[in-house]
Formats: sequence, C-alpha cells, structure tokens
Amino acid sequence: MKKRLFALLLAVGMILCLAACGGGSNAASSASAAKDSSQSAAAPTAAAEETPAKEDSAAEPEASAQEPVAAEVPDTVLPLSDGSETFEVWMGISPAAMNYITSLADNATYQEIMKRTGVNLSFIHFHPDTQTEQFNLICASGDYPDVMNGVVNQYSGGADKGIEDGVFIDLLDYLEEYAPHYYNIISTDPDLYEDVTTPEGAVAGFYSVYAEPRLNDMGYVIRQDWLDDLGLEKPKTMDQLHDVLSAFKEDKGATDGLFIPATGVSDYFTSAYGVASGMYLDGDTIHYGPLEDGYKEYLETMAQWYSDGLIYHDFPFYGEQLAFRDMDKIGSGAVACFYSETGDMASFKDFSGDENFLLTAMAPVSKEDGGTIYMSDKKPSRADDVRWAVTTGCEDPELLISFVDYLYSDEGALLCNYGIEGETFEYDADGVPHFSDLIYNNPTYDYRTAVFIYVMDSGPTVVDPMRGTGTYTQEQLDSWDEWQNANLDYSHVIPNKVVLEAENAEYNNVKSDIDTFLDEMTVKYITGEYSFDNYETDFVEALKGMNADRLVELYQDAYDNYAA
Repeated sequence: MKKRLFALLLAVGMILCLAACGGGSNAASSASAAKDSSQSAAAPTAAAEETPAKEDSAAEPEASAQEPVAAEVPDTVLPLSDGSETFEVWMGISPAAMNYITSLADNATYQEIMKRTGVNLSFIHFHPDTQTEQFNLICASGDYPDVMNGVVNQYSGGADKGIEDGVFIDLLDYLEEYAPHYYNIISTDPDLYEDVTTPEGAVAGFYSVYAEPRLNDMGYVIRQDWLDDLGLEKPKTMDQLHDVLSAFKEDKGATDGLFIPATGVSDYFTSAYGVASGMYLDGDTIHYGPLEDGYKEYLETMAQWYSDGLIYHDFPFYGEQLAFRDMDKIGSGAVACFYSETGDMASFKDFSGDENFLLTAMAPVSKEDGGTIYMSDKKPSRADDVRWAVTTGCEDPELLISFVDYLYSDEGALLCNYGIEGETFEYDADGVPHFSDLIYNNPTYDYRTAVFIYVMDSGPTVVDPMRGTGTYTQEQLDSWDEWQNANLDYSHVIPNKVVLEAENAEYNNVKSDIDTFLDEMTVKYITGEYSFDNYETDFVEALKGMNADRLVELYQDAYDNYAA
C-alpha cells in the first residue's frame, strides 16, 4: 500500500512530483494521472514500437496523437548478483561531508542499495576543486573506473568524441534489454530524449530526471514584508525594480539593496534589454551579447544604480550568490534583493531574528510592463543533470547498467530520494514520505550534509522535487512557479546539441582572453571606473580586436551544422 501511495505521489502535480517507472499495475501516463489523481501512476513510458530504434542511434521517438501509454515494465528481480562483483565509481564528495565520512561506502542508503542488489560499489573520491584536473588525468591514462559521475559532457570534443575515443560506451545499445525503466522514461518524451542524447544520437550517461519540465530552483528573491509595509507591488520591469530599491533605501535602510554577480552581469537582467551575456540565437543567427547595443544599455543602467547606492557596493568580491557568505547584510536589511535557492529562503529569516522577515521569489524583469523576457541561458527540461557514464573499462556493463536501472524503479527511486524507512524517513497519514528528524533536525549536521551522509545527494534516479520541502513555507513552494512561469521566451536559447567539435580548441583559446577582459571591463563600467564616452573603441572594438567576431563565426557554423 505504501509503495502504491508513493507511486501516486510521484505522478501527481506539476513540478511538485516525482516520476517513477515500472511496477506493473502502477504504470500509467503521468499526464493523465495529473488530471485524475484517483489513478496510480508512474513516469510516462512507451510501448516498444513507440521507442527509438536501436539500429539507428540518431532516431528519436515519434510523437503520438495520443498521450503515451505506459509499457508494463516488470519489477526488478533482486538480487541482481551474488555479491562477488564490485564496480568502481568515480565521483566527488561534499566538502562539508568530508569532515565526517571518507567514502560514500559509509552512506547508509548506498549500503542498503548494495545489500538489496547484491552489487558492490567502491568509490573513488576527489575534492570538487580538483574535478577537472583529475578527469583529464584519468582520460589521458587509459585506465578508467567503471563509472564516472557528472563529467561525460566535459570531455574535450564532447560526449560523442568520448565515445569515439573509446572512453565511454553508448548506452543506447543496452537500454532496451538491461535498463527498461530508464529506457521507457526517456523514450516517451521527445523533448527529454533530445536533452539526454548526444548530437550523434548516442546515450552517453544516465540522467537524473523530473516528471515535468522545470528550471533549477534558483532565482532572485525580494523582501515581501517590505513591499507589503510600503504598499508596493512586486516589480515586473526594470523601472519598477529601480523604484522599489529606492523606496527600500529611503524607508527601510537598504544601503546595498540589489546584489549582482561578481562579474557584474546576469542574464536575469540583460534579458530585459534583448541580449545575453554570451552567445544567443535570433532566428537562425548567432549573436554575442557584449557586441550588441542592448549590452551597453544594461551597463549604463547598472552604473546609474550603483552610483545611486542601489547595488551592493562590494559585489565584485563575491560569486553569483550572496547566500551565506555575508548573511549579516541580509539579516540587517542592507541587501533586500538577491539570487538564492528555494531551500535557503527560510534560513535568512532565522538569521535575521525578525519574525516579520519574509522573502518572495521575483521573476526576471522586462524593460516594459508586460514585455517578453528573452531567455538565453537555458529552457525548462525534465533532464536535471547527467550523472553516471559507463566507461569501456567496465568488464560487465550489462550488470552495471541493470544495477543503475534499478534506481529508476519505484523501489529504487524511493531509496535514492528518501533512504531507509524508519531511519531517514517516515510515511505520513496519506502515505507520503517525509524525512525524519535524523535529516531535518540532526544535532551535528545541517540538512544538506545530513542528506549526503545518510541518503543520496545526487545520482541517477527519478528526482522528487518535494523531498526536503517538509519545512518549506508557501512562499518557498511558490518560488518554482514564479521563476519559470513568467512571460518567458526561450526561442533565443541555443540548443545544447550545438557543439564546436574540431574548432573547440580554437574557440577555447580565444574565449579565455575575451572572458577575462569582459569581466574586468563590465565591473569597471558599473562601478564608474570607466567612462562610457569611448565605449565603442574601448569595449566593442577591443572585443573585436580579440577575435570576438571569430567566436560568433565558429558558433554560427556549429549551429548551421546542427540545423542542417
């Protein structure tokens, strides 16, 4: 009964649900289940004839006039092995967790997964700061672990080149037989299939997936309690945001009202001026934001706001998120609008000590009221992130792939998201799982560290966005909708399959110098160190002199190849 209730939870709702696949009678279309919550459902699956053909790795699932009907995927028969085989897994470990554990082999959930499946994992950990260096060394050595986590797309030349060079295997050749849960999840949704396959049509790794397309749970937040106190509406335009920040400064003492990234640029705001901080599409033409007039308009606006004392004065010394680095600025009210995560929103109230302190999510603002916001960074996707890639060093890929597929089953997804019943989670009266006090109120670890130590921080599975939300306020839950359901236009987003291939080295060599110059000059213009009098010469022409036009050409060629 509990398993059935959990499967129902996974299927219902928009982004507040978890897609799980398999389980025989539990299988149904999640779209139908969202309309009729009386149905027990899992992630959308497809019959074999609706899935991409194995013979043609570039083939995509054909769209159906009707909603996909879930295939009957048998429950995974456990154990998968007798415990005699061990796979090496190369992945990072949380710096915070490193203070308490040395290996994820000590993690209770991983131990339980290994116990149930009869498959052993041996973890090779690295510090996140050394990930790129270690990855390159392993690839150069030719001595690969069985699994590499989260890096397949970082291979020089892309995932397809990694497969061509014999580092990673193409999972598509194995999925239908050895990973039916995962295969049915991706084969039903053409958009998801597009996101998880390479430009050449290969499946280079297992992704974490959601039931519904979504963006990351991150965006700008603003003091709702102050808006209420001053009788102000949540800003929707740049001018409205200026007026709100000015009121916050005058009436609430917000001396550093808006926090922006250390680089001085955020697509959250450049989009209001029709440009991006990098490459973007206009029809079938590639543009580079800093070369366009809209970028200058953005810089002039930010420079004026900085001069008016509306922007955090020391922003160049921080990263993208102010977050917990300078919480006193937020707690005291000096900063009132900043980039944050959904999960962090309530923490600032606790730090402030103000019972009336209230943050609310703020959607990207436009230039004019009701204007379209041209997003160029990314579009909503069911694909969270690529996780485990199987290397050619694996001597038994069939068993390993079957093991990973278990993590996409109802039972496996429950383990990955919540851990062990009675220890890390309990069911409520409605059969919905919630973390226990071991996770939410651990006397030693904060929430994220507790999840990493006892459950699973990230991995190949179907992701429940509701996990960890047991203590969320309504404002936190609403933030997801606010950040991605505004009047957003994703037509300017360059498809993720646009790759530079052979030109990659040239692109990277040119881009490195340009990025350094761009970051330095952007900050100098905003802080008033540089005048706009000679902007065309000092900035635009300087960028062109550094071969910024060549970058555009390389990207245009790559896009044309993709579009063809």
